[in-house]
Amino acid sequence: MIEIRASSFGRKNRTRKLFKELIQTWKTSNFSDILYITPTSKKLRFSLREFERLALQRFPAIIPPHFCTLNTLASSYHLAGKPITDISKHIIIENLIRKTPGTFRSVSTGLVNQVSKLIKEIKIYSPSKTPTELKLDAKTIRNSSVQEKVLKLLNLYSRYSKLLKRMSLVDSEDITKGSIAALKKSKGQPRNLLLLDGFYDVTSLQEMLIRELTKRTRKTVALTFHGEEEIYRIPKAFEEKLKGMGKHKFIKEPLEEEVPQIESSAYKTREDEVEGIARKIKDVKCAHPEIPLNRIFVTFPGIENYSFFVPRIFEKYGIQFSLSPGYTLQSAPPINAIIGLLETIQKEYPRDKFLGTLRSPYFGLVSEEEFAYLCHISLQEGIVKGEVSWKDGLERYIDSLGKRSAYKESPGVSRRGIELITLKIQKIFSKFRRLREKNSLVGFAKLLTQLIDWVEIKEKIKEEESEFRERDEKALQSFFSTLDEISAVQRAGPQKLEKTSLQEFIKILKMGAASTEYIRKGEEFEGVQILGYLETRGLEPDLLFFGGLTNEDLPGAHYQDILLPDSIRRAWCLPTPEDIVERQRLHYHRLIKSAKRRVFLSYPLTVGDALVAPTPFMDHKFRVKKPTVFRRNVIYGEEDRERLKKITPPLRGSISFAQLPSHEKTMQIYVTDLEKFAKCPFQYYVERVLGIEPKGEPTEYVSGVDYGRIVHDIMRLLYQRIRTSHSDFEESFEYAVREALGSLRIEEFWQDVIRDRLSLIRNDLIASDEELRRDGFHPAYTELSQRMSFKIDGERITLKGRLDRVDVSKRSFIVIDYKTGKAPTKGDLQRGLHLQIPIYAWMLKKHLRIPPSAGLIYNLDIEKGFKKITLFTEENADEVISTSIRFLKQYSLMLREGRFPKKERPQNCRNCPYKFLCENFEG
Repeated sequence: MIEIRASSFGRKNRTRKLFKELIQTWKTSNFSDILYITPTSKKLRFSLREFERLALQRFPAIIPPHFCTLNTLASSYHLAGKPITDISKHIIIENLIRKTPGTFRSVSTGLVNQVSKLIKEIKIYSPSKTPTELKLDAKTIRNSSVQEKVLKLLNLYSRYSKLLKRMSLVDSEDITKGSIAALKKSKGQPRNLLLLDGFYDVTSLQEMLIRELTKRTRKTVALTFHGEEEIYRIPKAFEEKLKGMGKHKFIKEPLEEEVPQIESSAYKTREDEVEGIARKIKDVKCAHPEIPLNRIFVTFPGIENYSFFVPRIFEKYGIQFSLSPGYTLQSAPPINAIIGLLETIQKEYPRDKFLGTLRSPYFGLVSEEEFAYLCHISLQEGIVKGEVSWKDGLERYIDSLGKRSAYKESPGVSRRGIELITLKIQKIFSKFRRLREKNSLVGFAKLLTQLIDWVEIKEKIKEEESEFRERDEKALQSFFSTLDEISAVQRAGPQKLEKTSLQEFIKILKMGAASTEYIRKGEEFEGVQILGYLETRGLEPDLLFFGGLTNEDLPGAHYQDILLPDSIRRAWCLPTPEDIVERQRLHYHRLIKSAKRRVFLSYPLTVGDALVAPTPFMDHKFRVKKPTVFRRNVIYGEEDRERLKKITPPLRGSISFAQLPSHEKTMQIYVTDLEKFAKCPFQYYVERVLGIEPKGEPTEYVSGVDYGRIVHDIMRLLYQRIRTSHSDFEESFEYAVREALGSLRIEEFWQDVIRDRLSLIRNDLIASDEELRRDGFHPAYTELSQRMSFKIDGERITLKGRLDRVDVSKRSFIVIDYKTGKAPTKGDLQRGLHLQIPIYAWMLKKHLRIPPSAGLIYNLDIEKGFKKITLFTEENADEVISTSIRFLKQYSLMLREGRFPKKERPQNCRNCPYKFLCENFEG
C-alpha cells in the first residue's frame, strides 16, 4: 500500500509532523523496521537529528529507523568492483575516444566531458533499454551522417561498459543498477514501513529502485509536492509514477502558497554581493538573536563562482559558518601555485606569469633582490615570452653592462651577480624542459612529483604558521592522492600508455582539483549553513539568502546537444535544454517558498568586466533598480556598537553570535564524561569546563585516535550489513574494510598496514561470533543511542550514551564495546574507573525488559591483535551494575555541585598535557 501525501512547497514542517505522528502511533521504541529515504545527505542528517530529538521525548531510549539516501542505500548492496571517480572516468573515456579514430576530428576536454555526461544520462534515464534497442532508435535518424555518428557513440558506450567490466570497475550508475538486482534476489522479510521524503524529480534508474523498495515494504508513505501552477508539472509526474507502482491512497493536504517576506538587492560585483550578505546576516542576527545560526542558509545557483569569496569574507566578518561542500583543491594556495607553474611552462614562460612563479613563496626559486633585477632586466630588454627570448635578453643585458650609459639605469648589481642569476634561470629551464614534451599521464605525474620535491614545497609549508601549515599539508597530501589516482587509472587500462600534451594534463589536474574536497570548514550543525544549490532540497531555513541570481547562472546557457539530435534525446527519455530550464524554474520557486520567515534575493550587476541581467525567473516586483551609491565594506566593531544599540535595543551591550546556553532544569551527562572525571577531575575540569584541549602534533603515521575511528567504522558497517542483508561474514568484512578505508585520505602504505592487521583479526572475530551464535545470540543493534533519567537529591539528571553493539537472544542480551587502545580491567570496575559497559547494561535492561548475560570488550589492538575480555557474566552482573550505579550517582552529584577534588594517587601524570598546570605533578 502506497500512501501519497501531496502538498505545496509552501507547507512547512511536514517532516516533523510525519515523525510526530509516527512516534505517537508506534507501539515500541524500536523503529528499526522503518526505512527513511531522502534525496540529499544534508536533509538526511537534519532529519535524523530531528527524529532522535522527538522520539527521545517519548521514550528514554530508542532504536532509530534506517536513514539513507538512494545512493547510500545502493552502496550498501555493492560488493563486486571498485567504484571509479569522475576523473578516472574522464581518463578512460578519453583513451577510448583516441582508440576510435574517425568518430571525432579532434579530442578535447570539453568533448570528453560531453561524452561522459551522455553515457551517464543513458544509464540513468534509459536503464531498461538494451544496446540493440538503442541502436534501433538511432537507425530512425534520417540524416545519414548524424546516424553514423550516433551509432559510433553507442559503440563507444558499449566499449566503455565492457572495459569497466574487464577492469573490475563500476561507476555510480552501475552500483545503483546492481542494488536493484540485489534487492530482487534478497529473500529477507519485507519491512513494515518505507518513508519517502522530499522527492519530486527522479530519474528512471531511481524510479526503478524506489519501485523495488515499495514491493519489499508493507506500507509506503511518500511526502510529495502538488499545486495548480505550471511549475508543479515535474512533481506531479513523480506522483503519477508512484501511483503506477501499486495500490495507493492519495491525500491532498491543504495548499499553502504564501510566500515569505522577500527583500531584493543588487550589488556591483560578486565579491560585493557576499560582503552585503555578510553584513545583512549580522544585522538580522543582532535584531533577532533568537534565530539559531544554523537555521540561516546561504546558497547560489553557481556556488563554484563564489567559493573563493564566501569563506574569506565570512571569516573576516567573524561569522561562524559551515561550508558544504568544503574547500576543494582548486581553492588551495599551494595547488594553485603548482598548477600556475605548469601553465607557465605550457605557455612558454610569459614575462608576468614566469616572474610570479619565480617569486611564489611555495617555490622560492629566486630571492627578492634577484626578482627585482629580473623585473628590471626583462622590461629593459623587451622580453615577452619563450625560453630563447629570456636567454637572449639576459645575454644582451650582460653585454651592455660594459657600456657607461647602461650603468646609469642598472639596479646596481655587478656583472658577476647578473651572470649568477642567468645560470640560476638556465638551471630552472633545464628542470622544466621535460615537462614541455609529450608524455603519458603516468609520466607527467612522475615528473611533477619530482619537480615538487626539487622546489621543496613540503619544507616551505612546514615553516608556515600552524593554522596555514595544517591546511596546506592536507591540500598537498590530497593532491598527491589525485596524482596517484590519475596514474593508477592509466596503468590499469589494457592499452599501452598513450602520450598527451602538458595542456591536456593540466586540464585533467584542474578537473581533479575542482572535484576533490580536502578540508571541511566548521561543524555541520553549527554556524550559517552555506550549501550548494541542490543540497537545499527538502530543507526549511528560517532565513534564506539566495544569491547569484543572474541570467548567466540561472538558467545559464544550455546549448543544443552536439552529439545527439533532439528526436533521439526524447526517444531515450534524456532531458532536453527546455527540460533543464523547467527544472531550474522549479528549484527557484521551491527555494523561495521553503523559507519560514524571510528570503533575501541578490545578484551582481557585473561579472568580470561584463554587465549581466538578473534571472528571468525573478518577478518584476522583486527586482531592484541599479543602485547609485554602494556601501563601503564595513566590519562591525566598537564604532558600530552604539549605532546598533539604537536600532536594536535587545543587544544587551555587545555583539555576539555564540549560542546562548539552554537553562534546562535537567542536567545532561555522557557516560564517557563520567569516566574521564573519575580518572582525573582536574583534566576533566580543564577540558570539559574550561573548554581547553591540546592540539596534537601532525604525524606521518596513523594515530591511535584515527585507528580507533577506522575500526569502529568497519565494525559498524560489518554488523549493519550482516544484520540487514544476512550477508556472508567474510564478504561483509571485506566490504566494510573497503568502504571505511576508501572514504579516508590516508597513504596507501597505511591502508595496507591496517588491511593486513585486520585480516589477522578476522578469524578471531568469526570464532567469537560463532560462539555467541551457538548460545543463541545474534547482533541486533549497532551504534545504539541510549538515554535515561534519574533523580539525585530531588534534581533530575539525564544520562546519555552510545553502545557499539548489542547481541540479543530470546532470554537475555550481551553488551559489546570495541577498544583499540588499553582495555579496562575488572579492577577498573571495582574502583569506578570504567562505567560504560555496566551502565549501558543497566539502561538496556530497563529498555529491553530482559537481563544482561555478559559485558564484553573486543580489544582490537593494531599490534597485539584480537582479545576478548569478559568484564562480568550473568552470575555477577547485578553486583557489578549496582557498584557502577553507586559511582555514577557519586560522580553526578560532584559534577552538579562543581567539585573537582585533587586525586590522591593520580596515574599517567607524565603523559598528561596539563601536567605543568597541576599541583600533583612534581617534575
